[in-house]
Amino acid sequence: MHDLPSEFTVDTSGDGPIHFRNRPFDRNYVEIAVGGRTAAWMEKSGQKATVAFILEKLRRVAGRQAVLDPVQQIVSAWDGDNCIRGAYSCARPGAADQRPLLACPIDNRLFFAGEATSRNYYASVHGACSSGREAARAATD
Repeated sequence: MHDLPSEFTVDTSGDGPIHFRNRPFDRNYVEIAVGGRTAAWMEKSGQKATVAFILEKLRRVAGRQAVLDPVQQIVSAWDGDNCIRGAYSCARPGAADQRPLLACPIDNRLFFAGEATSRNYYASVHGACSSGREAARAATD
């Protein structure tokens, strides 16, 4: 999917939007985010049905030849996890610029990280990972 933009959203006409992050961190993978009824359906339907659904939607937009079958896939099931229950962070309208305040350390002893503190990759695993690395670097400076 080298020819596609780094981020794009596909309107699936009634199934809800599907957001794609193409090759994040310049790595050879695609991250897909869905929500609402589509996410609930995917979780109940399982990994095979989810991957088939996503590939069909993506191939409809990019063309069959542009989207190869994945070598490996990981499908999360956040809603079924009792500790998460499908949640991730979101900022109130107009308050997204406040995210850096969440990451401010206290007395240079207590450091915060997580997807909610990520300026550019909020609500994502890689946002949590990169913010954790930033906090760890700050803690060792």
